Amino acid sequence: MESRSSFRTQVLWALAIILAFMAYRWYTGGGPDAVDIAARQQEMQDLWYRIPAPPGVGEPSQQVTTGPARVIIERTYPGKSDYATVSNFYQKELPAAAWQYVGEQERLPGFATPIQVFRNGDYHLLIYLTDNSVRLRMTFSLDRAPLVEAPKS
Repeated sequence: MESRSSFRTQVLWALAIILAFMAYRWYTGGGPDAVDIAARQQEMQDLWYRIPAPPGVGEPSQQVTTGPARVIIERTYPGKSDYATVSNFYQKELPAAAWQYVGEQERLPGFATPIQVFRNGDYHLLIYLTDNSVRLRMTFSLDRAPLVEAPKS
């Protein structure tokens, strides 16, 4: 009888250790929702090849920001453009590149113009203008929300 009790105790301890390990992996980001951020960033870079530059702008600069649960790649195209031209251009061009139009976000603090939002699977593309550039921001986050933060000058 005592050996059965000892065996049960050992099994229960083993299960407790396994559950503790699984909880630790989940808590530290290694659980079932773990994301290979480098792979996501590469997928996003590959998607840029299908996104045309807006009309009448210069060569873009690019900034990449990553974190444990997000990737932001922003391209800034220097040049003046008007909102209607850029909006119409991308509403026509992006569906052919598998981007679905989500809508327009207006009057967000820190933004000079409304933001056009498109989606392609887990990725969002935000398009907006500043005084002297057109910016495209592609985002990925674990919660699947577009990462809308006011631009830095």
